[in-house]
This record gives sequence, structure tokens and C-alpha cells, in this order.
Amino acid sequence: MKTLLTWAYALPLLVLFLSVGDIAAGHRGMLPTGATTLALVGLLPLAACELLSFPVLPRMPLLPSTVWRNRIPLTLFGIMAFLAILLSILPGSVWDEGGKWILLVPYGFAIIATAVVSSTNRSLHHLLPIAISLSLALLLWSIHSDLTVPGTFTAPNER
Repeated sequence: MKTLLTWAYALPLLVLFLSVGDIAAGHRGMLPTGATTLALVGLLPLAACELLSFPVLPRMPLLPSTVWRNRIPLTLFGIMAFLAILLSILPGSVWDEGGKWILLVPYGFAIIATAVVSSTNRSLHHLLPIAISLSLALLLWSIHSDLTVPGTFTAPNER
């Protein structure tokens, strides 16, 4: 049951982000928020669920081995992401485009942390080839659509 729920949650997210469909949908106003914020909101629960599902045994570290081995760079990157958000309250912060430029560092941290935490999940290992194939098919379809009907996904002034 857990595998089915993981797939149901992770597959649409992976396909959306890997195919760059979130950016296209964001430009057309089809997303409730910016693509960066959507990725943060979507990926952090996946990482949290992975951390919470890790079995805690008396003689084992509290974190999965991949997280434990990468704890120093993850900690430093996490501090940098936290500081990016904390310092964004200062006057002069550029909140144009829904905070896209401020949230890029936390976004990168969310991507890396989710990848490191999820690397031990076998069901996600089986899901990845499917997500990559669907994303590539969606990306190729969007390129074909934009070539046959210019302006479908890109504005004519971006060409």
C-alpha cells in the first residue's frame, strides 16, 4: 500500500518537474503558485515521509546511511538555504516573479535533499525509469507541438 501511495504522489511530481511542464504551465498561469514554490511544497513532504519511514533501531544512526555520509554538505547547503529565506526579509530583496530568485537556493536544497533521502527507497528506484520516459515523451510532444503550431508553449517574442 505504501508503494502505491508513493508512486501516486511521486510520479506526477517527477513527470511535471523532469519534463519542465511546471515552467510551461506557470507561464500560462495554470499553476496556483510559481513553479519553484510548487516544487518546494511538493518535494519536501516526499523527503519528510522518507525520513519518517526509516526504521530506528538501537544501534543504528537516526538517519539513512546516504544522509549520514553526506551530512556535512547537506548541513552547509541547508544553512545556506535557511539564510537565503531569512535574509529575504531585508529591504531591497528582489521578490519579483513570485520570489523566484530568492527561492532558487532553497529549491536546489529541496531537490538535493529529496534525492539523497530517497536514494534508499527501492520503490522510487523502480519508478524513476517510468518517470523519465514519460517526461521525455511529454517534452518531445511539447517541442513537436511548438514546432507545428508556433506559440503553443513559447511566446513568439522568445524565439
